[in-house]
Amino acid sequence: MTHQLNSIKKVLLLTPSFTVDKTSIRRLVNPINFLYIGAVLEQNGYEVVIVDSPCEGYDNISEEGEYVTYGLSPEQLKERINFEKPDVIGVACSFSFNEEKVNKLCTLIKSLDTNIITIVGGIHPSFFPKEMMEECSDIDFIVLNEGEYRALNLLNALKNGKSYDEIEGIAFRKNNEIKINPAKGFIQDLDKIPFPARHLVNMEKYFEIGMHANPFVRNRRVARVLTSRGCPFNCCFCPGTSYWGRFRPRSVENIIEEMRILKEKYHAGELHFLDDNLTLDRKRAMELFKRMKEEKFGFKWCTPGGIMMKTLDEELIKAMAESGCYQLTFSPETGSQRVLDQIIHKHFDLKIVKPLVEICHKHDIDVHSNFIVGLPGETREELMMTFNFAKEVDFDSVAFFIAVPVVGTELYNICKTRGWLKNTSRTADFKHANIFIGEHEKEFVMPREELEKLVETKTREFNEWSKQKDPERWNRKFKIYNETKKDLSDKIMGRVV
Repeated sequence: MTHQLNSIKKVLLLTPSFTVDKTSIRRLVNPINFLYIGAVLEQNGYEVVIVDSPCEGYDNISEEGEYVTYGLSPEQLKERINFEKPDVIGVACSFSFNEEKVNKLCTLIKSLDTNIITIVGGIHPSFFPKEMMEECSDIDFIVLNEGEYRALNLLNALKNGKSYDEIEGIAFRKNNEIKINPAKGFIQDLDKIPFPARHLVNMEKYFEIGMHANPFVRNRRVARVLTSRGCPFNCCFCPGTSYWGRFRPRSVENIIEEMRILKEKYHAGELHFLDDNLTLDRKRAMELFKRMKEEKFGFKWCTPGGIMMKTLDEELIKAMAESGCYQLTFSPETGSQRVLDQIIHKHFDLKIVKPLVEICHKHDIDVHSNFIVGLPGETREELMMTFNFAKEVDFDSVAFFIAVPVVGTELYNICKTRGWLKNTSRTADFKHANIFIGEHEKEFVMPREELEKLVETKTREFNEWSKQKDPERWNRKFKIYNETKKDLSDKIMGRVV
């Protein structure tokens, strides 16, 4: 079967609006996955337009109950699509909470022009391609997992009037049936992928809004860099390994070349490393930090997505500090070794955490920490161990996330099998408990409302403690944020993310 549209020239990549709890910070990050896909498509002769709805419509806010949505309205999207006149529209569906929005967007697109080809990609459709295409007949194709070359292969087949039946890593319709060609492997040589096509978005607007994944920055001109993909571990709550595969690094020279562009073309002053495992390859990490220092980029940098603690020692931390690191994010997840070993399956000794924090502070690096609470089988006592651990270790800031069963994870599969998934929430929400465990079941933690209140109370309690403990360090951490977002300063104290 072939699709009869041989004139494909223009591709529009679209991110849907975003919905968060009213009390949360409205973050804004450029869509780096689309920047990579856009770069590959441009390299192969396609005209590419990126419409990042949360950025372009950042101040277009609608409220519903406890939540706010920000991004371009349906009418604004219609105007934009009619203006651009694309042949193909790719829609991002990173997580399950965006599924309903993505379906509505595809229906909106087809209402404007049934000849526009709709392609959806992201974590949720990669794990549920059949279900998503059954639910929305206006989705023509789904690209599974890494999208750069699968999207290119599909577009080339459509453009040249050839069959796409054998293209791996896509889902499509044929003879009134949904066909799924499983993804086979991952891109092994990441250096071959062109650098993200940042010219396709308004970088200045991201700099101006300044609500990055870590919004508490040291420089307003923040760029995001991904130096590797994948993870060798299988934490119960994370879809990283099942979606991205095993660890694959870029070369140091390739990374440094991208950094030069960020410095010279975009005048970036701060980098946010998006890697799950920036320091997994110690030799590569040491060489990278050495080169960053030698190049005299002057970047400040941090790791909002985390850093693998058991790869760290003083030599590596010192090299980080000398290359511009001002904050590392640790993710011990819990204060209970039992929960870490038996529930989360993240195997390291919690005793290493405090000495590493002390070394970081010695080299003037702040340490933020992520925790997950409310996991099935966790006890009340273990919850309190987590809240106490955050202070005992002397973290500078923390985020207590309520466990969310994300598709593609062991946690999701357990919750689905046990019948604990009863919520159809369409929001990015780590403040509300959405795992429904009966009080009679041994995995019951505590009533959901009590857990939510406890997290809010303990978050504010920790932040007040941290602020009083070291006012100078606190003020330094939040200086730029408070200068530019004075009306939002109270959200610091009760933030979860």
